[in-house]
Amino acid sequence: MIEVSHLTITYPNGFVAVKNVSFSIDKKEVFALVGESGCGKSTTAHALIRLLPKGSRIEGSFKLSGREIVSLKEKEMRKVRGKEIGMVFQDPLNALNPLVRVREHFFETFAAHGIKKSRDELLGRVRELFEFIDLPFEKVNSYPFELSGGQRQRVMFAIALVLNPRLIILDEPTTALDVLAQKKVLGLIDKTKETFDSATLLITHDMGVVNEVADKVAVMYKGVIMEKGDKDKVLHSPIHPYTRLLISCVPKYDIHDTSIPDIPLEDKNVEGCPFAPRCPKVSDRCFKELPKPVVVKGREVSCFNVES
Repeated sequence: MIEVSHLTITYPNGFVAVKNVSFSIDKKEVFALVGESGCGKSTTAHALIRLLPKGSRIEGSFKLSGREIVSLKEKEMRKVRGKEIGMVFQDPLNALNPLVRVREHFFETFAAHGIKKSRDELLGRVRELFEFIDLPFEKVNSYPFELSGGQRQRVMFAIALVLNPRLIILDEPTTALDVLAQKKVLGLIDKTKETFDSATLLITHDMGVVNEVADKVAVMYKGVIMEKGDKDKVLHSPIHPYTRLLISCVPKYDIHDTSIPDIPLEDKNVEGCPFAPRCPKVSDRCFKELPKPVVVKGREVSCFNVES
């Protein structure tokens, strides 16, 4: 359903934030994009819905059920956002308008896409979704600031699902939530996969979340995908040096803390592999060439120093 090919994103100041990223997502599949803060995960998500800073350049291809999205004009793109691509932003308090009640967010979505039904019919659809997200329907009359963080995040889920989109993008959906609120959001991801035919792109840095709900995962570093494949293979038998170090940093009760080597002060824009200055298996070639993905043990790995 979702096909992203050789996606490269350049900001107006010339900084290349995402380099040659490719992945695909089938319907009812959760694809997780993980990595350190600033690695390009959210930039990738924002590029797919074309909400990047003015002057940014997007190269490559993004096809949604065979339809090319990258080349669409802004007028056409407005018809895609919300209807074909739903998004749950990282901070629901800022994503929701504090000056209007929750119900108005749904009505604005209906109006923006020309849904002409009676108010009662539209409220009926909203009621269905509030049952789906396990919130009392009376909350539609609340202002966003009257809801807890977890409730706001679930409202964002409902807004993203209201028009049955083909792709749902979840940008750090569990950030800043307590454990119980996180559990409800993770349950919603599973329910969405079972109930809807949508494909899901999950942006996160939480390996526990990935292990809980993802089907496939791609590990990103400085805008480049280091390793990509089935969740169980990548998390439990990582191959790329960065993936191994990243997963080893997840706290474990019976193992001493592990860390990734610091970034050298002389590290600039490396022409080759972006992880080369920190990699324990680095070779001279790593600084000169960007490795192409090779298939190793059932997943794609961008590294010269692994056996294909």
